[in-house]
Amino acid sequence: MIKAVEQCWPASDRQHCAVHRLRNLLAKLPERERERVRGAYWQALDEATDERKAKERLEALVDQLDVAGYTAAARGAFATTSTRS
Repeated sequence: MIKAVEQCWPASDRQHCAVHRLRNLLAKLPERERERVRGAYWQALDEATDERKAKERLEALVDQLDVAGYTAAARGAFATTSTRS
């Protein structure tokens, strides 16, 4: 489906749903970390007052995961909020 949209609208933005982004992240983490990260993720978004603050909070979560040794999972899940083809 993504390829079809990109062919029809090559300059369109693509944004990942917050739920799907979280699911992708949690799938790459050990089970023992999932509840903690799930809570931190939603807290970061719930407490943000604007888009910039949400991005800052998610970047802080990425940094925490990086320090904990889950760099690939965090960077993969939060690589971009939208992409342009």
